[in-house]
Amino acid sequence: MSHSTSVLFITANPSISYTLQCNTPVEGRVNRCDQASIEWADGKANIAARAFTRLGGTAIALFPADDYLGKRIEELLRAEGVSTHRLPIPIGTRRTFVIRNAYSTPPVEREYLDPGPNLPRDLLDRFIRLAETHLTEDLPVIISGSLPPGWPSDFYCELVHAIRNAQPSTVILLDTSGPPLLAALESPIDYLKVNCDEFMTLSNAKLSSSSMSLMHSIRKLSLDADISIIVTRGPKSVQACLRKQGCFEVEVPSVAVSNTVGAGDSFTAGFARAMDLSPEDQLAYAVASATASVMTLVPGRIEAETVDSMSKRVTVRRVS
Repeated sequence: MSHSTSVLFITANPSISYTLQCNTPVEGRVNRCDQASIEWADGKANIAARAFTRLGGTAIALFPADDYLGKRIEELLRAEGVSTHRLPIPIGTRRTFVIRNAYSTPPVEREYLDPGPNLPRDLLDRFIRLAETHLTEDLPVIISGSLPPGWPSDFYCELVHAIRNAQPSTVILLDTSGPPLLAALESPIDYLKVNCDEFMTLSNAKLSSSSMSLMHSIRKLSLDADISIIVTRGPKSVQACLRKQGCFEVEVPSVAVSNTVGAGDSFTAGFARAMDLSPEDQLAYAVASATASVMTLVPGRIEAETVDSMSKRVTVRRVS
């Protein structure tokens, strides 16, 4: 099986996350957890980079972060084999706190996030220039995650144009939401990955629960924008229209769920890792990667052997 070997992962809003596992937390009381907290490098592209590395690829993570938390994010990523390039910024890097009741079935989590840094325009320009310096002709780029407060909603659009001007043949996949997603749709990306709710903000059509209605809308928007569009629907299915390759519906295997955070980012990692395969095998590998992720506690900390085995359980159907 042939796989894509190296990918550049870009996130504008990284985070360092702490997961606390407690037995039925009670509001208004001091809750003493019976397990040590888990620390991990967060931010959608960083999760995807972790998963991509664990699938045997070479991941390069690029992000802005301060010295205090940013250096720790670098340490955590490098410990998992991810190469990092950090743009130093003033203090403001996010922290995320996950309070997890591991004793409920399924486990219940509450997530609390800092907003992220509000940076001056000159640092945004430096971040774009940093991305340009790490581009090569055959290096795919994944841009993933939210934008910090105060960043212009068209920042990803500007970044994509800069990448395209520097390396016209670079494959670019975007995974974001809200206003940055609406703005970036006008940029020259190759792949857009969204969940079903995010897709509804892009389509003027009224989507029903019918799979064919959703697929029709995906196909129409894919043709109108001339990009490949992948829509994930949680445990239900994945529907995708890939430019010049056709449209597909993918059934998601049923497994015991531990943690759904980062499943979409692991999908992105698997999709990028299988870039050289047929569309059917690529989508199956991506869904297997996401499925493996929901079985883990730390997002993206998947095993290649599990993904290989899981991909055999994935059914991909071409839709005419």
